[in-house]
Amino acid sequence: RIHTDSHAVQMNRELGARAFTTGRDIFFNRGEYNTDSAEGKRLLAHELVHTVQQGASSSFLQTYCDPATLVSRTSPAYFPREEQIINVFNGNLVISQSQAKRTSVALIQQALVDLGYNLGTYGPNNDGVDYYFGPVTKQAVIDFQNNESIQSSSPGVVDQTTLKCIDEKRAGFRVQPQQTGTTAEEDFRIEGEGSSTREEDILFDRGSAVLSETSRRKVQNLVTRNNDSLLTNSASIYGFISEDEIVEYGETLAMDRIASVSSEIIRQKIMSGNISITSILLPLIPEPRPHESIGISDYRSRRKVEVVLTGSNSRTASCPVNSPQHRDLETTEESILNNDISRASGWMDRALSELNGNTQNANDALAAYFGNTQNRSEIINNLVTWRRHLRSHIPSNSNHGTECDDFCRFAVAYNRGSGSAATMTLCSKYFDGFSGHDQLSFEDKRALVVMHEAGHGSIGVRDIAYGHFRLIEFLHDYSTIAEDNTDSYVLMILCLANVGNFCTPPSANDTYIGLNSSEEEAARRGVAWLQSWLIWTNIDTSTLYRRMNQSRNSGDGLQQISTYSAGIYDLLTNSFNIHRPQNDPPVTFSEQIVVSAVIDRINIMERATKRDLTYIKDTVPLFPDYWQRGPGDLLNLTNAYFSLSSDRLRVEFLLPLIIEATPQVSSSLHTAYENFIKDFIRNGRWQNQP
Repeated sequence: RIHTDSHAVQMNRELGARAFTTGRDIFFNRGEYNTDSAEGKRLLAHELVHTVQQGASSSFLQTYCDPATLVSRTSPAYFPREEQIINVFNGNLVISQSQAKRTSVALIQQALVDLGYNLGTYGPNNDGVDYYFGPVTKQAVIDFQNNESIQSSSPGVVDQTTLKCIDEKRAGFRVQPQQTGTTAEEDFRIEGEGSSTREEDILFDRGSAVLSETSRRKVQNLVTRNNDSLLTNSASIYGFISEDEIVEYGETLAMDRIASVSSEIIRQKIMSGNISITSILLPLIPEPRPHESIGISDYRSRRKVEVVLTGSNSRTASCPVNSPQHRDLETTEESILNNDISRASGWMDRALSELNGNTQNANDALAAYFGNTQNRSEIINNLVTWRRHLRSHIPSNSNHGTECDDFCRFAVAYNRGSGSAATMTLCSKYFDGFSGHDQLSFEDKRALVVMHEAGHGSIGVRDIAYGHFRLIEFLHDYSTIAEDNTDSYVLMILCLANVGNFCTPPSANDTYIGLNSSEEEAARRGVAWLQSWLIWTNIDTSTLYRRMNQSRNSGDGLQQISTYSAGIYDLLTNSFNIHRPQNDPPVTFSEQIVVSAVIDRINIMERATKRDLTYIKDTVPLFPDYWQRGPGDLLNLTNAYFSLSSDRLRVEFLLPLIIEATPQVSSSLHTAYENFIKDFIRNGRWQNQP
């Protein structure tokens, strides 16, 4: 039976729940029962599972502070691993009224404020978060204990049960009180099913154990394929959940997904027509892995089941706290790398020969990528240092990024450090295949990547404009920036080495309707800088997520981990009106989830700029300037855009258009995203360009 009346709403409010199940009755909070939305359907399906699990005679009540849940949790879901927090969580300490200034007190105060408890107006945010456990904080703890029916021998003291309950309740929410009205819980959720070309990876939507049609086809292929079929092989079925699913849906979701896939395997065996008792009895061994996605911001990729044939190994990395980010290169990988280094080194030899010979080809290439030939000598010296680093340093100072290396989510390879301290990390994509510069062979693309990364480690050039992205077409107009840009050198080298067609900087293959040639260029220029803004923001915010994970798991503040990332997070908290205690406490998991959601939305916008676009000049105009919703491939522009006289004005004009075209960004947060990206460009490491 479904209950949505005022009594059901009141009980959910008291429990801090969206819905709960007891026996065969499901009680929903206000607005949560909605079978027309995907999230509503998932919540209903989640609760229906509990009715089946509990049985008709069960009286089990699911709450955030259910004793069984609290006992089973061995580490905080919301709080960071700050020393005193962990001691209380483990039952070795209590926190009581004191005038001592403690980070643990501020973290508890913030959680109570976020849950709606009144701590007064002390502190920089005027919400009572001031690091002091005084009478007001003590009363808030008592109120919390009373509301949650926590039996404590010392009311107002934060003991193990109280802290675990605060942790469990606060972990279920993303939105703080001051954000109410502008921000909803779904604004900080990452919805949708991920994608993987591997048949063995069966992916799910957030909180779901229901197989999509794509997933069913994968299972069918696993059963019926000619080689390594499940008709003739036993398998282990590994179940995973993303970091953000653990609190809201529980660890059992991993097992639910295993059961769903196992049932589908049996069904597909029966449907195949080749079924036998022997095949049916082949074991499918459940291997739930609910905690092996810690620190991975790509939530969609971890909402999955992996089917691993007996005798094979799982290809999904386990990423607990302090899990390895890198491994040594295997012998075959070292051989591939050395061949790629040799290939790239030969290109640099030919390019230096042209430059030293002062040939016309060299002069044309310098003008195409650096705007002039004035700094020929400096560019030659840079390439000599670069080549030496590529040949002598890279072979013995490279490794392979594991799946736990979150930077490999976006990168093919990357460099850390400079000179003799530089290390190059190759991601799986480097060996498996990647997009970009499709006119080149895979071997040439790998050599290009190695040469590119060697530039970072040798002369410290930066990725202002990647060679396969839009801005490279126009960077010669900014010669000072071009000389600091890695791929300005790389594409010039390819041109002079006669590799591919790079003697003219690549330009986008866009379509124009009603634009003259100068307007076509103005359109491309604006989108080129927009793409770069989004890429730069994405790169540094993704790095921020990794630094936040380090902060949460070490108990150190972000400033201790990375002053630069801490500065980026200050910009983000200001833009999105996020309150946190002063003095740089370690970050909480809810803060990490918010950053992951922001990365996800910016990544959606960035991907739109990588497609071939169609520009329409609206001369009436019937409509204002807009970017097709999706964001799609069509931009409708008027003279309001074409009258702009600088690249800076163009990119600032287009930024709100692509934000408005992104359905995953609520209209109430359009300004927050715009302000964050603009503030990042002004204050980040990218020289406030253009």
